Amino acid sequence: MLERLEELKRNHKKVLQEILMDILRALSSPNPDICKKVLDVTMDIVTARNVDEVCTTLKREVLKTSDTDMEKGTAYRQMLIQAIHSCAMRFPDVAESVVGVLMDFMGGDGAMEVVVFVRAIIEQYPDLRETVLQTLVDNLSDITASNVLSVTLWIIGEYCQTDESIKGAFEEIASLLGEAPFIMEEKEKSAKKETQPTTTTKNVVLADGTYATQTVYNDPTPKSNEKPLPPLRKLIVKGDVFLGSVLCSTLTKMCLRMHKDKDLRCKSLLAMCGIAKMAETKARGKSGSKSGFQSEQNDCQQRITLCCRMLLDPKAHDLLSEVWLTSGKITFAQLLSDAKEKEAEANKKDADCGPKSQADDLIHFRQLRGQATQVNDVDLDDGSDLLRAAGKTGRGKDDFSEKLDHIYQLTGFADPIYAEALVTVNDYDIVLEILVINRTNTTLSNVAVELSTLGDMKIVERPQARSIGPRDQCTIKANIKVSSTETGHIFGTIAYENEATNEQGLINLNDIHMDIMDYIKPATCTDEVFRSMWAEFEWENKVAISTTMNNLVEFLDHVVKSTNMSCLTEHDRTGSSNFLAANLYARSVFGEDALVNLSVEKKNDKDGKLSGYIRIRSKTQGIALSLGERITAVQRGKKEEEEGNVPVAADQ
Repeated sequence: MLERLEELKRNHKKVLQEILMDILRALSSPNPDICKKVLDVTMDIVTARNVDEVCTTLKREVLKTSDTDMEKGTAYRQMLIQAIHSCAMRFPDVAESVVGVLMDFMGGDGAMEVVVFVRAIIEQYPDLRETVLQTLVDNLSDITASNVLSVTLWIIGEYCQTDESIKGAFEEIASLLGEAPFIMEEKEKSAKKETQPTTTTKNVVLADGTYATQTVYNDPTPKSNEKPLPPLRKLIVKGDVFLGSVLCSTLTKMCLRMHKDKDLRCKSLLAMCGIAKMAETKARGKSGSKSGFQSEQNDCQQRITLCCRMLLDPKAHDLLSEVWLTSGKITFAQLLSDAKEKEAEANKKDADCGPKSQADDLIHFRQLRGQATQVNDVDLDDGSDLLRAAGKTGRGKDDFSEKLDHIYQLTGFADPIYAEALVTVNDYDIVLEILVINRTNTTLSNVAVELSTLGDMKIVERPQARSIGPRDQCTIKANIKVSSTETGHIFGTIAYENEATNEQGLINLNDIHMDIMDYIKPATCTDEVFRSMWAEFEWENKVAISTTMNNLVEFLDHVVKSTNMSCLTEHDRTGSSNFLAANLYARSVFGEDALVNLSVEKKNDKDGKLSGYIRIRSKTQGIALSLGERITAVQRGKKEEEEGNVPVAADQ
């Protein structure tokens, strides 16, 4: 039903806008996929008239995720936050009412989406900066995630402009960071070892006079007067070098804006030196040997060195202070502007896809139809109305040329019975219309088509036996149910009896190959959702790249077009680089996700061949294997086509 509403949305947005709040009632479903589909349908039809009601509903749903321990809590909250973000970007009037509610979730799941939303709000709405910054500083102690803290510190460093706001933010950061050094002392390490549970074994005399062995576990409890470390200091002490470098940049920007405050500068320099010392100690480790942490430590040390030089060297201050204080906001504003332009282009493409019916087409009014109208005529006209409501006129769907592409020859021309099948794929089922022709001059009785399937397909109703006269023909229909996305095969036999000779015959049918591309459609998702699904999915299929193509972008476009997937990664189409990595995403008609990561390298030899791997991940094994077979066949087909042997795809 939601997919049908999404089809109606393309051509009849005004109709769905009237029932928008009724559609949002489906958010009460416990299925997160249904909730995601509801938000996909409704977010594009939000208008200034109903945005207040929509945001009120979304805020109420966000608050429910914090009160209950439902299974869809984390993923559902992220979807709601993204929906509220979309509404606030399009309608500035609701930004002030939703930003306060979302900032209460800075310390829990979905905090990254919240802080990204806050970052965009601060840049686009200067009137809200003072209030949002103050709330952000107050909630700084509740943030526990390193990436969220990094974005928060960047916001504070960029948008704290007044002396009062800078002093307040610096005091809060200093209290959470604590004093240097940021290295765990030996006393603390030994105290942690002492707090480990110990066991004591001794012999005891039981009540009946027998002896037994008793083991006692001693679990020392921590002292009540010991306070836990703030999240900021805890992450720095544990060796989060990147967070330390972001913190140093934030302190440097504060000092540049208040260059006359020497006390602020001294405290900042002391903190920077402590972070640099921590990074160096962590990189060495206990054994003193260099580890993989060394490269990250070098970047941090260079960054901190530049920060210290700007605060101590007047020449460096004059040369770089303007860049540090202005370039970040300019770049971020340009990023938001580019995102708006892309969204506007996408909306324009959707708007161009208007109704397919012509202005002079005949319009039927059922209310004005006479009582003498036959029932079959009414049903036929109702079906036409449904096609018009969905934006389909039926011309392209029932086109004869398209039918020819889905006709499969089942028997040979020399067989007594010639058979061919028209295959129609309707999302969840497959309809076979088998044309059976008697090529003999005698009557064939008990002509039965026995079908079998290979894959996750099931025959719903087996065709009945028929009798076919000399040189006559008939059409036999068969329905096959499909329950998952994978490549399948349909095969079988035709059994018959010759009435003239009373002989029984059997003809083997050619296989019908059902391609996975009939069920996969391009889709989009955010990078965070893609990474979470990539880590969650357990089935992976790794395909080696083997093609004669030597252009990276051309090869990527060929894979995207051949697999019905959408590319989520922006890449350089000039072809100046010898490396290309891209993420592809698609969804099946059954709601299953297909993830593809393409990593390809162009060799520097004379041939300039492409090498690398294509990794496929999904929840089910069928999609991973079938999509891998498709990609392998596409590569091989392209190679053979260039050599002039066979067409692009053998199954087409």
